[in-house]
Amino acid sequence: MSKPSDDPRLEEIATSCAAMRSRMLQRTIARRFDAALRKHGVNSGQFSLLVAIGLAGQARAKDLGDGLSLSPAATTRALDVLERNGWIATPIKTGRMRVVELTGAGTQLIETAHADWQAANQDVTSRIGAIPRVDASGGA
Repeated sequence: MSKPSDDPRLEEIATSCAAMRSRMLQRTIARRFDAALRKHGVNSGQFSLLVAIGLAGQARAKDLGDGLSLSPAATTRALDVLERNGWIATPIKTGRMRVVELTGAGTQLIETAHADWQAANQDVTSRIGAIPRVDASGGA
């Protein structure tokens, strides 16, 4: 095993890099929401996708992925899980285009999980403050 580096640049990056720290914070926040939503059979990413679909009424998979900063493959995988669980339906699928909507079960899941989501959200925001809304293009 080699000895640890004494390069001060490494220490500077490790202790002050906004990108590294924001990824660590995002994972910590996601774990808190995942724990709150676990008993409902959904994780925070899936719940966010359900909410986005609910807001849109019907939505193209590409638009959902773009809006949530998901790759096309990650969007497809997540939508497939939601559909297998009966939380969304795909009324339109032609070639590479897919339009999805919430089912009654998906709406019920959001209603049932809302109090647990709310508690997790309150816990997180009380610890770190309100997080500004950011669109997928990186603007505020």
